[in-house]
Amino acid sequence: MFFQLKAADQQWRPLGFLAALGSGGLAISFFMYLMFWIPHPNSLIPTFSDVQAALGSGNPSLMLGTLIGLAGMLFFAINYLRLMIWNVNALKAFKASSDFAAFSQSNAHSQLSAAPLAVAMGINLSFAFGAVFIPGLWGMVEWLFPAAIVAFVLTAIWAVRTYLNFWTGVISRGGLDCSKNNNLSQILPAFSFAMIGVGLAAPAAMSNQQLTVVIASLGAIVLLTAAAILALVQLVIGMRALLQYGATDESLPSLMILVPLITLFSIAMLRLNHGQQTLSGQELMSGFYLLSLALAAQLFFVALGLSAQSRLSYWRNWFWGEKKSLNSYALICPGVALTILGFFWVNRGLVPLIDGLELYSLGYWLLTLPFIAVQMATIYGYWHLNHKLLPKAKASTPAQAS
Repeated sequence: MFFQLKAADQQWRPLGFLAALGSGGLAISFFMYLMFWIPHPNSLIPTFSDVQAALGSGNPSLMLGTLIGLAGMLFFAINYLRLMIWNVNALKAFKASSDFAAFSQSNAHSQLSAAPLAVAMGINLSFAFGAVFIPGLWGMVEWLFPAAIVAFVLTAIWAVRTYLNFWTGVISRGGLDCSKNNNLSQILPAFSFAMIGVGLAAPAAMSNQQLTVVIASLGAIVLLTAAAILALVQLVIGMRALLQYGATDESLPSLMILVPLITLFSIAMLRLNHGQQTLSGQELMSGFYLLSLALAAQLFFVALGLSAQSRLSYWRNWFWGEKKSLNSYALICPGVALTILGFFWVNRGLVPLIDGLELYSLGYWLLTLPFIAVQMATIYGYWHLNHKLLPKAKASTPAQAS
């Protein structure tokens, strides 16, 4: 998984940030083990003291689950950091190259949104990582929330400016080639906005200070609204182009981009719901219905994506075969998103409603193991893509089509 990464050559493209995004997402998927298996009665998420108590509990199942969760988080967080350093250096070199001018005036310009998207994932990951690995951090969390809000706002400004540069360019000169827009990759900026929005929703959910809750909630609502509008518009445009021109096999991973977007919206709504309870003591919605609707929508888009990929032999040619494209990393996000939402659906949607569905019971494992299987399959696929696509000491970065 760890590579002797070198500075990328002129063939690097911003979708390389999806490799870092995938690693960060997998780290968060292991955080779900800690989130739902470790008791944490004094905080919304598990903290270092909760982890200590779990490891010293004498319960073999709890101890094993905690160790696996910690090891998975640590491994993929380190890999995320390495890949981010590589991509940031590559982005600087790319912007200074002769290829950037033509790239920035093409449909592919929206790929630049992958950079703030990956950074927002890192901020989210650092919060979860710090809570479980740094002793005493939770005791000063109310001081950290404003810093997190500032970090997300700065990332939001970056993401919005990146998209507006693309948008104003298209509006002023035209030139968006709809015949090459036969995919859903233009939803990537909405993905970026939603990732920042779900991050801003975290202080809204966990803070006890009303001002912090209000500011974070407003920021999350603004970003999530923008993400929803943009995603809807690009979904309609992309689907029209798909139906008119057909899909190109290289762009097929984009058909499932709504799967991670749905997870982000669902978690954000749960967080905002908790923030509303802090402010008024009233719940906005039922977690069971929200999560069930979200999971159903995800499975629908997964079915659509897999059927198209199967028909055009994407897996045989591009994923497992000789053809190479950084677009393939877009397949990691749906696996991570389905895993995370599945954990929330079981633990926040079903367990509170069904008598006898307790942690570690047979019914619990029958519901949970399919999502763990998705997680393991995603890790295997991610491992394969890294060995196939990432540069080694004597290898070149694969060419990436727009």
